[in-house]
Amino acid sequence: MVYKVVLSITFLVLISCQTSSQKINSYSDYEVLTSETKAHLLSLDIGDFDMSIERAENGRETVASIAKRTNADIAINAGFFHESGAPAGVLKVSGELISCGLNKVRGSLMWEDDKILTDRVFCQDTNLVSDLGTFPSEYSNIVGGVPLILFNGENVLDNDIEKAYDAFIKNRYARTAIGISNSKLFILIVEGSSSLEKKEGIRKGYSIKELADLFIEKKCNYAVNLDGGGSTTLVIDGEVKNKLETERPVSEAIVFKRKR
Repeated sequence: MVYKVVLSITFLVLISCQTSSQKINSYSDYEVLTSETKAHLLSLDIGDFDMSIERAENGRETVASIAKRTNADIAINAGFFHESGAPAGVLKVSGELISCGLNKVRGSLMWEDDKILTDRVFCQDTNLVSDLGTFPSEYSNIVGGVPLILFNGENVLDNDIEKAYDAFIKNRYARTAIGISNSKLFILIVEGSSSLEKKEGIRKGYSIKELADLFIEKKCNYAVNLDGGGSTTLVIDGEVKNKLETERPVSEAIVFKRKR
């Protein structure tokens, strides 16, 4: 009897931790996952949207401003960057290589039209090279992140090659991540601790393993972690959806629009 009661309570808790998804436009569904950490999950039908990298004006610009300026349906923050707004990782926009990311091997999101995947990418001279056997030169758009989470359906467990700090991998932080299945692209925006919560030792957010678990649950074959922390931003139809103390200006955003 006690066992049944525990099971019932657990089931109710799990149900209360999630909300059902809602259709926000012709190509994407949106749901908010809530427990001790709040996360925003969008699933987009590949083939029904255009995806582009929009660089900030004057070095750095908020995602909300970029979204408004480009008339985006959906916009998220993209790669890591320096204080000046210069990209800290690989960045290739519409066929133009903007940054080699100091020649570090890093997880990256790559796409050409409706072909989207993730890999570890680095520069040899001015040529982009894959660590795992794909051909980055075939892709017009590449955004660097860290680390690569899933590749060809496998969980990437060895992060040493990307030289990511152990705490960055294992601790919980606000995150922006992308996962790709056979037919869908998943955008995951995870909220982190407020400055007050951090002072009190409250750690909200997801670890890289928790990102991997969610993307595996969604049957993704590829996934990568992008810039996060205070940069993590989700804008839908001009509205910032995740809770922010202040919106941090970033160097570029990934913008999604319905195909006309």
